[in-house]
Amino acid sequence: MNYEERLIAAAKHVFAGDSRAAVEAAEVNCSDIGVNATLKPHQIEGISWLIRRYLIGVNVILGDEMGLGKTLQAIAFLSYLKFCRGVHGPFLILCPLSVTDGWVSEVAKFAPKLKVLRYVGDKQYRRALRREMYEHVEKQSSSPNVQDLPFDVLLTTYDIALIDQDFLCQIPWYYAVIDEAQRLKNPSSVSGYCYNMLRNLKV
Repeated sequence: MNYEERLIAAAKHVFAGDSRAAVEAAEVNCSDIGVNATLKPHQIEGISWLIRRYLIGVNVILGDEMGLGKTLQAIAFLSYLKFCRGVHGPFLILCPLSVTDGWVSEVAKFAPKLKVLRYVGDKQYRRALRREMYEHVEKQSSSPNVQDLPFDVLLTTYDIALIDQDFLCQIPWYYAVIDEAQRLKNPSSVSGYCYNMLRNLKV
């Protein structure tokens, strides 16, 4: 099978699965997925599209223009995974340092039931965070009600992901959200090096 034939076969798979997944995606609403927001029509369609692609196992690029609520759509999708699919993560969000606070505040505002760890700071601070995670996991042996990790979402930057890739690659991530992913196209940048790191993540 040549490249064109494989491309056509892949397209047929997506279209066939898309129609089946549309039924479940159409039934999702904010109250069901723990989102406190009034979504605009294009955001509802965007979230539905993310869900449909997830249900057929296809990774995607959400390419809306700036200011149209891509962050909210991504948060709503992760909330859907937790509250509609029973998936508690862990989820990875990789983004520039300048928008980490924005991500944290948006999650707190729109999906407060999602537990977020902002894995940002100096070497000593990150080591302390890792120690807290380890101690939390250790409690599993004494309490069956404790989750594997003390967060649903870990939020970090390109630079820190590269520095701490040995640690991050040990975590079996269920889903990853890459903010400003176009930066990964530059192979000579830190973001470009992160692309190779991401290929080794357990996602």
